[in-house]
Amino acid sequence: SRARPCMGEVLDGPLGLLASRETKQRLDGLAQLEAVLGSVELDPDTVAHLVGALVPVVGDNNPKMAQGAMQLLQLLGQASGPEFGPLALSAWSALVERMGDSKLAVRSTATATLVSCLKAVGPQVGVEKLRLALEHKNPRAREQGLEAMGQALVEFGAKGAGVHLILPHAVKLLEDSDSNVREAAAMLLERTYEQLGPSLLDELQRRALRPAVLKSLLDRLSQLPTRTDLSPAAAVALLRGKGGSQPGYEPNGQYGNGHPPERAFATPPITLPPPP
Repeated sequence: SRARPCMGEVLDGPLGLLASRETKQRLDGLAQLEAVLGSVELDPDTVAHLVGALVPVVGDNNPKMAQGAMQLLQLLGQASGPEFGPLALSAWSALVERMGDSKLAVRSTATATLVSCLKAVGPQVGVEKLRLALEHKNPRAREQGLEAMGQALVEFGAKGAGVHLILPHAVKLLEDSDSNVREAAAMLLERTYEQLGPSLLDELQRRALRPAVLKSLLDRLSQLPTRTDLSPAAAVALLRGKGGSQPGYEPNGQYGNGHPPERAFATPPITLPPPP
């Protein structure tokens, strides 16, 4: 059978356009790159070369360029193995900055790309590194950081995502100065409750929350259905970082019982009182 062309034969042209100062040529380069990805051998060196070319484009002033670069990073991650982990980390800061973009479509693409990177670095490592977004001065980045944590929780499960790492951030940002960030923190706790049940309510009462915030949250969460088979003791162990006996994410892409949990259903928003 005919061998696939080598990288130099098909990628040099698109990558050259990607480095142009002209927006139209850069856009053409992205389109050509996407078109040829299926015709090259994506060995680790090729993937590293492509990621190195795409990460700077994530910060491009043109939103179409930035979105296209992030979508290609997602494709590369899906086509690669565990070796994509260090490459994903190299894109982390650029993705976090785009999570604070003024355009919702760009923010959403950045968050989706970052969540896909979690699969390569391992969700617990990724959740810890999301501090970069959660502590960002831009409230949009903080909001999207919480959304990324929620997506990780749904996709990897409470154990796989390290719910004990997630909870302190959600609780802290319930008191954020920005109302959208407070809402995102509440929605993250809703997703947590769906997986862990009433044990979360007990744990929240141990946290330093203002009475008005705590009451609003407990009243709303206590009315939600749950999707958990965990015993209360097992849920508490996960919330306090003592649930190490359960399998989590593995480098081969397996989750706990061999498949990702079902996606949590949407729930009405919580209205939280603003901080004093």
